[in-house]
Amino acid sequence: MLSLKKFFSATIFLFVSLCILNAQDLKKILIVEKILFKDRPLIASYADAFKFYKGSWQGGASVQIGESPSLQKLSIKQEFLPSKKDDVLDGTAKIYSNDRLFIEKTAKMTLLPDRLRLETFGKNGKQDSAYDGFFSGMNIVWVPACKFMLFSKITDEFIFNSGKVYLSSVDQTYVIMPQRNFQGFIVTRSLFEKIEEAAEPVPQEKKSKPAPSLDKNYFKKQR
Repeated sequence: MLSLKKFFSATIFLFVSLCILNAQDLKKILIVEKILFKDRPLIASYADAFKFYKGSWQGGASVQIGESPSLQKLSIKQEFLPSKKDDVLDGTAKIYSNDRLFIEKTAKMTLLPDRLRLETFGKNGKQDSAYDGFFSGMNIVWVPACKFMLFSKITDEFIFNSGKVYLSSVDQTYVIMPQRNFQGFIVTRSLFEKIEEAAEPVPQEKKSKPAPSLDKNYFKKQR
């Protein structure tokens, strides 16, 4: 992911701009969200949580603006794959609306001694946000790395059900929208299923230099 984004949940941090979308029916997502999950994986450290985020995920999200019942239906594909650097995952997320690509993001998740750090990047490769992930009970709560910008909170929860791993994520972001005369929270609820574990990169074997060939006259010279 713990309540996957989708992060890419994961997940996690990619839905602030979704407030401009029109409302659609979300019956399927609402039905899935009513499933009672009881089995949680044991996550005793940030290293454990880091490992659970690793892999490929797919799922959906619903967006609610303020008290309005209007919801936006989205489908999401995201993945966190091992980087060349230790304790770093490279992430990508694609968010679709009406089967059309709406948002595409890249990200980097770093395992730190006392937290997780998640950085997201735009198409130009520049960082557009950074979040720190902390334990809150059995969940991971993401807050902006810039503490003076605490207008957003994302809660991730990892869940086991029928032998599968799920990531439930709730994103609460405070916004001010003068054009809509709105000031309040946008709430994005996401549910992801892990569809593939990330394979660890295979270290490349160093090619050994061939043994030097002997001079044809070597043994003659030894006589």
